[in-house]
Amino acid sequence: MTEASASAARRFVGPDDAAPSSDGGVTTRYMRLQNALIAWSDAAAGAVIRQGEAHELIVVLPDAGAVLSAGAVDVEASARSICILPAGPSSIALNTAGRVIRAFSPFPEALAGLAPNAVDYATARPGVKPLGAPMVYGGAPGIRVYDIERSKALAGRRPPSFQTGAMNLMWIEREGPTDRTKLDPHSHDDFEEGALVVAGEYVEHLRTPWGPDASQWHKDEHVTCRPGTLIIVPPTVIHTTETRGPGPHLMLNIFAPARADHIKSGMVLNAKDYTAA
Repeated sequence: MTEASASAARRFVGPDDAAPSSDGGVTTRYMRLQNALIAWSDAAAGAVIRQGEAHELIVVLPDAGAVLSAGAVDVEASARSICILPAGPSSIALNTAGRVIRAFSPFPEALAGLAPNAVDYATARPGVKPLGAPMVYGGAPGIRVYDIERSKALAGRRPPSFQTGAMNLMWIEREGPTDRTKLDPHSHDDFEEGALVVAGEYVEHLRTPWGPDASQWHKDEHVTCRPGTLIIVPPTVIHTTETRGPGPHLMLNIFAPARADHIKSGMVLNAKDYTAA
């Protein structure tokens, strides 16, 4: 990807940007990051989502419980949980109608091609840290389920975050509108941030630093984002997120590879289960 095409790459992928695929009571949309793929599924009660991945994947159940199966083991997962499925064949059977969000890293290329922003990653985006060798899982084998209320208690004032060998995902939940005198504009030097709006209303503010080539300059962006929108923040872009209205507001932040600073600071609650390759 040239610098010009990277500059033109979309930073927001919304729920109306591509026709979803439907199968067996499940409607699914895909959204790309450079090193991760997000699948958003709206599923009927009793519907089953199946996958057979070569790597672990993260499953988020924001509003419906499900039975997770891998190998010969079934595990009940409640609504409001983050789950990790091991590599190999697995399934997610919904107890009631609801949403299922899956994060893949590494991801199957065939599914990544279904994302409306797949063309933006025809070649690697400049400045994004490569995935590298995944960290090695050394914890108990099988399915892991992390209840959000217990996880929030463990995390204290910080949002709970969980990792696989290749990525970490944060559950960021708020009530009410953001105090506009206490926003947090910041940037990241060498990684891309994905922010998926799950509930509520957000405004994402983006400012691209100027370089010597004026053709690459961007106007500041202030974009209202509704549930189902993936916000893609490239390296060095200054950004901050603002909630609007009473809420509840829920956003998932996805980083691939898993952020070393989050792991070192203790933000990633299952980091002890992983070691560097």
